[in-house]
Amino acid sequence: MDQEKIQKQAKKIMDDFIKALEKQELSEFSITRKKSLRDQEKYEADKDFKDNWLKIVPKKKDRYLVAEKGHWK
Repeated sequence: MDQEKIQKQAKKIMDDFIKALEKQELSEFSITRKKSLRDQEKYEADKDFKDNWLKIVPKKKDRYLVAEKGHWK
């Protein structure tokens, strides 16, 4: 299959999906849990976390991680 044909098919699928979504009625809902898996204690942030984390980061600049987008490709 050529690329143009695939793009046209993908556009048709997306357009059909959008049309189907437009027909749906929007509603809001919420969920209330009777029992939580977490303890209800208040947790405090570890003040030394960032310093400890920066010790193992291979590249950093001004206390921030330096990452290369798409480096693994």
